[in-house]
Amino acid sequence: MSSVICGECGSPCVLADSTVVYRGRSRGKIWICSRYPSCDSYVGVHSNSRRHAPKGVPAGPYTRRARGELHRFFDWLWKEGIIDELMPGTKRGNRRRKAYLWLSRVLGIPEGDCHISYWHGDRCYEVLEIITKKLEESGHIRKRSRPYARKNTGRRTDGD
Repeated sequence: MSSVICGECGSPCVLADSTVVYRGRSRGKIWICSRYPSCDSYVGVHSNSRRHAPKGVPAGPYTRRARGELHRFFDWLWKEGIIDELMPGTKRGNRRRKAYLWLSRVLGIPEGDCHISYWHGDRCYEVLEIITKKLEESGHIRKRSRPYARKNTGRRTDGD
């Protein structure tokens, strides 16, 4: 039995090639819910892992979308160097780690539990709002501006 559990339905996951979900195009191995396709949850595998370590908790479409939106903002935060202003004193090469440390402090959770790939969609949207308010308060972004926002693709993004 698999030790990787689906974050949506709680079923065990199986190791598969990603061609299953990417319409014949392989992007490496994935952990996919054993109830696929009725439960459309999966997560990538670290390519350098001999034990096929998952890159997070397997997630369905809503959670994958929420994680993507939060990651766009989070990556903007450290790639643009804004994290250096929020937490001065750490070397440039450690910006991503520093951003996770800052986020863990903002959320009041241990640094080891602070990773976007662990969270369900609702939690990702909560965190996005918390970070946005923090950055508005500090003057790093204007009220209700979304420098990380996805461009309108014309696709419906509500509900699944």
